[in-house]
Amino acid sequence: QWIIKATASSNDPPASKYVRRILLASIRKTDMSSAEIADHLLSQRRWETDPRVAAKSLYLILLLIQYETDLSKFLPLTNKLDQVITVFESSKEDQKSKPIVDTVKHLAYLVRTKVMFHNTYKQLEGNFAISQKGNVNQNLETDLSSYLSIIAKPAKDLLSIASSAKDFAIAVMSQPAIEEVSNAVKLLRFIKRKDESQIALNEGNAVLDTAKKYPYLQAA
Repeated sequence: QWIIKATASSNDPPASKYVRRILLASIRKTDMSSAEIADHLLSQRRWETDPRVAAKSLYLILLLIQYETDLSKFLPLTNKLDQVITVFESSKEDQKSKPIVDTVKHLAYLVRTKVMFHNTYKQLEGNFAISQKGNVNQNLETDLSSYLSIIAKPAKDLLSIASSAKDFAIAVMSQPAIEEVSNAVKLLRFIKRKDESQIALNEGNAVLDTAKKYPYLQAA
């Protein structure tokens, strides 16, 4: 019931009280794990026929993943994320639905990219904290710089969509994308040894500076 209400087929933002309940339940592992919730969202919710449901589902998945310490259980979802991207890449949206369809594509790409990155760096938790499982690959700085540059573009595009469409719901759904950029910036700044990493940091910081102009995101 919480999942259905949080991802309702409406133009309103995801219902925050249900999002909080889902997050708490997944962290406490009382009913369903976050991976099971993500699978349910992509398997049981009818996102194919309503981009609003798809966007809210992906927003919720990206939030859930950021609270996880081990993202390996999300790897099987990449096939379903590919399906989401394919469905909405080929959809013939009208001008009215284009902003939310583009939001779906950016969020799906972000989630998929994050899951694949963490599959390479299993010592990195969902919020980019380094776990105590062992030493991190020496290529982390280079790969994290590339990752930050890659995710900065869809995050920036989400902000642009929210602004041009004057859509508060899209601004809300861009929050975990901005947090993803923020977390990547923090870790890269901490491990930075190479001058070329500054390019990626500049790209990430530019996204964060833009996000600060949105009252909702600034507070979040």
